[in-house]
Amino acid sequence: MTQQIAPTFADIESAATRLQDQAVRTPLLEVPALNRASGGRILLKAEPLQRTGSFKFRGAFNFLSQIAPETRANGVVAYSSGNHAQGVAAAAQIFDVPATIVMPADAPQMKVENTQGYGATVVTYDRQNEDREAIAADLARQSGSTLVPPYDHPWTIAGQGTVGLEIAAQCTELGARPDIVLVCCGGGGLTAGVATAIAEIMPKTQVMTAEPEGFDDTRRSLEAGQRVTNDPSASSICDALLAPTPGELTFSIMAARNLKGVAVSDDDVRQAVAYAWRHFKIVVEPGGAVALAAILSGKTRLSRQDCCRDFIGWKCGCRDLPRLPGERLDVLSDDQIESRLLGILTHHLTLNMSTGLNGQFLMDNVSNDPSGGRQYGLGRANIAGHCAMDVHELREYLPLNMRAAPNSDLGATHITLNRAFDLDRTFTVEIA
Repeated sequence: MTQQIAPTFADIESAATRLQDQAVRTPLLEVPALNRASGGRILLKAEPLQRTGSFKFRGAFNFLSQIAPETRANGVVAYSSGNHAQGVAAAAQIFDVPATIVMPADAPQMKVENTQGYGATVVTYDRQNEDREAIAADLARQSGSTLVPPYDHPWTIAGQGTVGLEIAAQCTELGARPDIVLVCCGGGGLTAGVATAIAEIMPKTQVMTAEPEGFDDTRRSLEAGQRVTNDPSASSICDALLAPTPGELTFSIMAARNLKGVAVSDDDVRQAVAYAWRHFKIVVEPGGAVALAAILSGKTRLSRQDCCRDFIGWKCGCRDLPRLPGERLDVLSDDQIESRLLGILTHHLTLNMSTGLNGQFLMDNVSNDPSGGRQYGLGRANIAGHCAMDVHELREYLPLNMRAAPNSDLGATHITLNRAFDLDRTFTVEIA
């Protein structure tokens, strides 16, 4: 592999100029409850509000904008579990060039559909037995397209580094001088870019990585002084952060700046996803919640000063499901728990199947009720039912109780939510 040169601060500034009329300047969010809980001041960079729902659009657009027009016309190829896929697809649509994205067969369906919605062709692969990079390289070679790496390229890193530029500028506007910038980390493109920008503007601020347990390869690599890999049998609900090892270029940038990292459990992440909705009213994917999870779980020790936590993820809506005439159930994969569950609250007004809107509830531990109904308890394995929902009352911090009865007008099950819920609580549904 040809050795690549790390992007400079000037490269990140140039990327910001290219992105000026394309990317969203996402806000820094703050709530008193999180400051009290953490013992510091926490500012969250809300990248779920970015175009395509994640910071990945920044790197993708910056990359495509630097390909020579005559070469770019041949199209682009990328490999991704979803967020980079959507970023590249959207950028390709803007430049009106074809895009082919290699995605795992078990990628969240919403990400696949969104990628296709931007006009890209999706090619799936088996993540356990096939090499996505080799597949993408072959496709690029056959079509004459340009391969757009998700993180390990200076153009990609410079684009992601514009997040750091915005953090520094917004903190200055708020009169904040952060001690720590905590970044959700997968392959390291975002972290490397943010670290480069922050080091130039706020040299006394420490940049740290946050990763899911089992996929904390960056933390362990930084401690070992060399790139290490994750156990192939490891699993996590954070599908956006499952890179097997840090990028060669991204690791060299992070190591040169003596970065450190923390790891959080999937349970920590679940709590953070719920917290983000409850207090910030923002829906974030598990991979985008690991840094917040590190703060809430105490994995990151804060001073009484400022800490800026880079908040990344995607926007979530309800997934289309087959119509449920009372008993039909569809299974969702474990990595979609939070987004699907919170999808209920993002559509918490009356949902009527005749309008084509979808409401969902997530359940497992199905058991027959002697009275003839059925009961379901919330857990990690999930069953989603397509139903109409009429929200009569919504109160936060209380357990959820749901009671359902057949609705002859809709020809389906009508469910009333009379309490708001937390992801860590158990509830039951009774269908008469």
